[in-house]
Amino acid sequence: NKFELRFLNRIKHYKHNFNCMSQNALDLFGKKISELGHSGHSLLNDPELQRKISKVKRDTETVIRKNPIASIGVGLLAGFLIGKLLSRD
Repeated sequence: NKFELRFLNRIKHYKHNFNCMSQNALDLFGKKISELGHSGHSLLNDPELQRKISKVKRDTETVIRKNPIASIGVGLLAGFLIGKLLSRD
């Protein structure tokens, strides 16, 4: 009957529109992810940032070597607190 045919045509039309919109959204999402990857890559290649990261790493290693027991305690405490925060119901 005509009603069923119109109804099915509308469903097909809505399905087509939904598919187009979801494909457009996925394309846009992929483009944004790609842009983020490129900007992150540029940021990581920044010599000033690399210098700062190296300094923080050296300073951290120095503190750990001078205070190994305290460093272990701090690490255990941090792990315990993070575990508590993440397991809260």
